Order: sequence, then C-alpha cells, then structure tokens
Amino acid sequence: MRLLVIMLTLSLALASAQEGVEENQVVLRVGEAVITRAEFDQRFTVFVTNIAAQQGLPLNAETLPLLNTLRPIYLDQLVTEQALLREAQRRHLTVPAGYVEGQLAGIRANFASDEAYQEALARAGFASEALLATLISEASLLDQVITALQNELDIKDHHLQLWYDNNRAQLEQPAQACARHILVADEGTANALKAELQAGADFAALAQANSLDGGSAPQGGDLGCFPRGAMVAPFEEVAFTAPLDVVSAPVRSQFGYHLILPYNRTPAYLPPLSEVEARVRAAVEQEVLAALLRAYREGPEIEVFAERITEEKIE
Repeated sequence: MRLLVIMLTLSLALASAQEGVEENQVVLRVGEAVITRAEFDQRFTVFVTNIAAQQGLPLNAETLPLLNTLRPIYLDQLVTEQALLREAQRRHLTVPAGYVEGQLAGIRANFASDEAYQEALARAGFASEALLATLISEASLLDQVITALQNELDIKDHHLQLWYDNNRAQLEQPAQACARHILVADEGTANALKAELQAGADFAALAQANSLDGGSAPQGGDLGCFPRGAMVAPFEEVAFTAPLDVVSAPVRSQFGYHLILPYNRTPAYLPPLSEVEARVRAAVEQEVLAALLRAYREGPEIEVFAERITEEKIE
C-alpha cells in the first residue's frame, strides 16, 4: 500500500490557497487549498503520459480520447492524495533539507546536456522542472504520512482471529495430486510403451526418450503437484483417483495419449493461524489503512467539483 501511494503521487501536487481564483475553475478544495482546472490538466498530462509510456502507446488523435476517459479516475486519486498531504501538513511533516535537489541532480545526471534533459521532461508531460520538483517533494511527504499511519495501527490478536475466521477460503490450500506422464501421438505407441513399463522399463527414461511434452520430458515426465482445474479433465480424473504408483492405461485428451503415473496426493489443508499470522496481519493492516484513507478523503473540509474536469483538454 505504501509503495502504491508513493507511485501514485508522481502525478499529484499540493495546491496552495490562491487569491483571485475564479470559483468556477476550482476542481478540488481541501480546506483553504485549491486545485484549479489548469493545475489538474497539467498533472493529468503527466499522469496519462506515464500511462501511455508504460503501455507503449503513442499520444495521438486515436489514443487521446481513450486516455481522457481516465480523468474521473485520476480525480478520485487526486482527492485521496490531497487529503493525505493535508494530514502531512497537520502533522508538521517536512521534506528533508536538500532532498528534492538531490533527486533532481540524480535525474539530470542521466542526460548529456541540459537540452536533452529539458526535452525528456517535455516528453514526460512536465511543463517545467518546477512541477517535477513539487511532485518529488510531495512523494516524500506522502511516504512519511503513510509510514506514520502504519506505525499507529493497533492490531489486536482478536482482529487477526476475526479476519482468519472470515477468510478461510483464501487461506485454504487445495487438494493436490502429483504425477508423471508420457505423452504420445497415438494409442498404439502408448500401448507399446505401457508394455515396456510392465516388463520393467524405467518410467523416467521412457518419458525422456518418447514424451511429446517438452516441458516435462526432461524431468522424466514429472509434472509436479497440481490442484484440480490445472489439467484437462481426463488427465485430472486419473491423477486424483487412480491407484498411486501404478501406470494408467492410455488416457486420451486433445493433446494425444497419456500414460499417467500418480505418485502422491495431499488433501485440502487449512493452515492454523499461527502458520499464516504474518499474511493475515498484513491483510488486516491493509484493510484498516484503506479505511483510514477513505475517512481522510471523505472529510468535511473536502469539496470535489467533478463536473469541471469532463471537457477534454489534452492536445
């Protein structure tokens, strides 16, 4: 959760209260601070440019309408982040001295010239280095406030037990079967190999020499262990029900004919809380933290004017 929030902040900024801002241009108000439509558009440009780069999409007349559909999603993200930055301010959190400039210097060092650096900023959607500096500063503040919130969580043993009891389906390890197989193209070949096995031939050696399954053949036909639903139905039925350590008759599937050697099965297993406590605690903390974030974004000092971001502005 913490890393996710930090990543999201690369597309956000904390707005200071502004004098002379026209009310119909305000997109978001958090206390006295406001985000204007112009500021929203600048940050949204950075946001969608990053999304496009991640997806390998060009920014052109065909992709821009699609990307602009993300405006409400981005606004929703913006509300949460602005609320958290307000909380950072309330806690008197500050960015370490020299941190922003150090980060900028590290980025600049990747470019041979200032011209190349400025071109890269423009390609990334930044109107100026000042915007990048602001976002870096905010990322630091959000990191600090999320860390503070996590450290303040007071998770009790009975909270863990309650989550465990209500989420057993997520924790249960399904029944599994373990098997080897030899896959061939026709039933005649399968029967011939079955006869060799009955005469004492080594299953693994025959699988390596004859199986058409390139994934398991080098391992002597060993598929390891798998739950129900992982294999095609005819194969699965034999793996889960046939006698262990006995080679099956040829089993037909859409892949060909299989000689299957089930060698182990384990029943479904629900681990006790003591075995999965770390996983359960992380899940409880994530849910509690998510509830806190919702509470911050729904605070009485927050006003959102979603209708003011609908017009497409990216060009």
